[in-house]
Amino acid sequence: MGPFLADAFDRAVTATIENWKIGIIACLVVASVRLLDDSTRYHLASLGVALLSAAPAVVVAGRAIGNRAPAAAGSVIRFLWSYLAWSVMFFASLIMFFVVFAGGVILAALSHGAAGQADFTSLPATVFGAVLAFVAVLATTALLSRLLLAQFAGFVEGLGVRAAFRRALVLTRGLYWRNLAVVLVTVVATALPDLIAFGIAILTFRIFGSPWTEATDQSHIRLAATIALPARWYGIVAFFVAMLRYYERLRARHAEVTTGA
Repeated sequence: MGPFLADAFDRAVTATIENWKIGIIACLVVASVRLLDDSTRYHLASLGVALLSAAPAVVVAGRAIGNRAPAAAGSVIRFLWSYLAWSVMFFASLIMFFVVFAGGVILAALSHGAAGQADFTSLPATVFGAVLAFVAVLATTALLSRLLLAQFAGFVEGLGVRAAFRRALVLTRGLYWRNLAVVLVTVVATALPDLIAFGIAILTFRIFGSPWTEATDQSHIRLAATIALPARWYGIVAFFVAMLRYYERLRARHAEVTTGA
């Protein structure tokens, strides 16, 4: 994983420098959203920008792995559809985790409480709910990590949403835990540039204050997140570079297995 991620970061550096105009535009769009004062509009706009900013990032990442030709609009659109479908499943899984945890706590509380009463403060209730939630999280995360590759099937092979999800499941068959490890390590590693830049900015504001905003935690957080946008953009590009290269490896592996059979 070390050389694999190092190569992805190296390619991302070159790609972000060569495609600096795309990066500046993406950062400016995200920064403009942070100027919204209304909380509802801010979160909705942030969600929309997060979805749309993935398109230029994957185009830049595609160039980083050797695809110098402009990505076809159809491939980008198919990528976005699969990306959106996966995002919906991700947020739905978060709701499911809460429901499973709450259901486990309720069942355990009913079983440990007195007749006709539930003891929600009992340790077994909390532990039982946590165990159920952990099992649900582990199983769902493994599945989501496999389905995550559907967006790259849409981008690389031009597949529709259903075909892309089927392709992702076929390519990762028999690689459940290895695939989960690759995805999780890549997510954590490519999030580090943003986290480091954000942490340095927050620490600086806490020590020296900020001349541009009021001295409140919320204003410092927003300003620090805005300052860290170039690092976040670089991390996103690095993530897509790593995932595109991983997807190509899975395609090559599947082709070898199919040919050998």
